[in-house]
Amino acid sequence: TDTKVFTITVLEEAPAASVTTVLGYAEDDLVYVTGIVKFILTDGTFLIEDADGTSIYVDDYYESLGGFSTLTLAVGDQVEIRGWRGNYKVPLVDHVSEVVVLSQSNALSTNVITVTDVAALRANPQDTDFGKTYQFTDMTIVDIDSTYIYFYTSDGTTSGVDKMGIYLSESVDLSSLNLQIGDTISFTAL
Repeated sequence: TDTKVFTITVLEEAPAASVTTVLGYAEDDLVYVTGIVKFILTDGTFLIEDADGTSIYVDDYYESLGGFSTLTLAVGDQVEIRGWRGNYKVPLVDHVSEVVVLSQSNALSTNVITVTDVAALRANPQDTDFGKTYQFTDMTIVDIDSTYIYFYTSDGTTSGVDKMGIYLSESVDLSSLNLQIGDTISFTAL
C-alpha cells in the first residue's frame, strides 16, 4: 500500500458581501451577504440594504429555516444572511440557511430618488432599482381596487396592462384619507 500525505490549509472565511455585490451574482449562486433590514413584510420576508439604499429581497419560499416566523428582526438590524441568489420578478436571496443579527438600531439610507417620469422608470427596470426609496409627486389616482391604489397605467386607462400602484396590505393605513379616482397625491415609497 502507498501512503500519501496531504497538507490542508483552512483559510479564514471571506467577509460577507454587500447587497450591491450580490446583485451582480448569477442566479443560483451561493451568497453570504450583509445589510441593514429596511422593511419587513407582513409574511416575515424582508428587504436589506447597503448604505446607499441598494436593496435585495430576502425570501424563504422554500422554508429552509422553517419560515421566518422563528426570526425576531426589526428595521435597522444589521444582518448576515446565507442563501442562494434568485430572481422571481425581483432580485432576491432564497433557500436561506442562516440569518444572524450583528447589531440593532442602525440608520437607514437617506437616499431618496425623485421620480419625474414614471413611464421611464417602468420601461427599463434594473435589479439595482428594486427596493430603493422613491419620491412620487403630484400623481393622479387612476384606479382603486381592494389591493392597490393605482397612479400609473401604460395606456392612461384603468385597463392598462402595465400598472403601478400602492400595495395596500403593505402600506400605512390610508383609509382615513378617503382617496378617490382623480385625486392627486404625493408620497415616498419603496
